[in-house]
Amino acid sequence: PRQAAIDGGATFRAAPCVFGDLNVVVDEPWPHRLVAATACDVYEITREQVAAEIAHLPPSVAEATQESILKRRNAEMQQLRPFTTSMVREGGLLHAAGLSNEFADDLASRVEPRVFPSGAMVMEEGDPVAGLYFIRRGRIKVTRMVNGESTLLRFGVGPTVVGDLDVVSNAATAICTVEALTDLDAYILPKIAYASAAKNYPGDVEKLGQALGEQRRDDLRRNLLRHKDLAYAVPLFRDLQPSAFDVRDFLLLLQPRTYKPMSSVCSKSVFADRLMLVVKGHVRVGDGEIAGPKSCLGWTCTVP
Repeated sequence: PRQAAIDGGATFRAAPCVFGDLNVVVDEPWPHRLVAATACDVYEITREQVAAEIAHLPPSVAEATQESILKRRNAEMQQLRPFTTSMVREGGLLHAAGLSNEFADDLASRVEPRVFPSGAMVMEEGDPVAGLYFIRRGRIKVTRMVNGESTLLRFGVGPTVVGDLDVVSNAATAICTVEALTDLDAYILPKIAYASAAKNYPGDVEKLGQALGEQRRDDLRRNLLRHKDLAYAVPLFRDLQPSAFDVRDFLLLLQPRTYKPMSSVCSKSVFADRLMLVVKGHVRVGDGEIAGPKSCLGWTCTVP
C-alpha cells in the first residue's frame, strides 16, 4: 500500500493483513488512504494503548522492541524511497561546499527516515537542534521571527534541505521554523551523527566552514537594505555634506561580518582601523558596559 501511495495508484489487500503497526510506534501519519472494498471485520488497538503496553515492558525489552521496529521502518523506507549519496549534495551548504565522495558516503549511511503529516512542525525556532533534514517529497514553509513577528523566508518543495546551517555551525537552537504544508517524506541526519562523521574529514569540515561563512555574508548583504535606516543614523554619515559625498557610497563599502560569543572585536591598544555598525547582538564595551542592539552581527567599513 505504501508503494501504491508513492506511485499514485491503488492496490488491493486481502485478509489477513495488518496496517499501521509501524506508524503508531514511530509517530507517523498514515502513508495512504484505505477504503473498504468489501465488508471488512477488523480488530484495532489505539496508539495510546500500544505506548502503554510498551512502557510496562522491562527497559531492555522495550529498547530492543523499539530498535527492531525502527529497523523495519528504515528498511521499508530505504526500499521504497532509497536515499543515495548524490542526495547529500542536492542543496544547501552540503552542495555549495563540494564534499569529497568519502564524506558524502559516510553522511548518507547515517541518515534516518522521517515522515511528517501536513501541518506538523519539522523544526521550531529556538528549539534544540535535532539534525538537518533532506525533504524528499512534499512542500514546506520556512519562517523566522523578526522584531517579534513571524516573517516568511521561503517556500520549499522536495527535494530540498533544511537545518544545514544549524548543524554545520553547531548551533544549540534552530534559527528558523519549518512547517509541513503537505505530508512530507524526509530523511534526517542527526546532529550527533554529523559530528561523529565530521571528526574523520577535517578537510571537508573546513570547506563547510567556508561555505557557511559565505552564506552568512550573503544573508547579511541581502539584509543591508532592511537596515539602511540604521546605517543612515551613523553620526559620521550625518555629518557628511550631501553635496560633497553620497552616503549611499558608504553603504556599498560596508562588509558583513559575524563575531562568535566572547570573541575579541577590537582592543584599545590598537589604532581604530574600521567603522562598525552592529545590527544584532550585544557588545561588551570596556569593563562592563554593553552596546546594543542584541548579538554581534553587522558590517564593518575599513578606513582607507
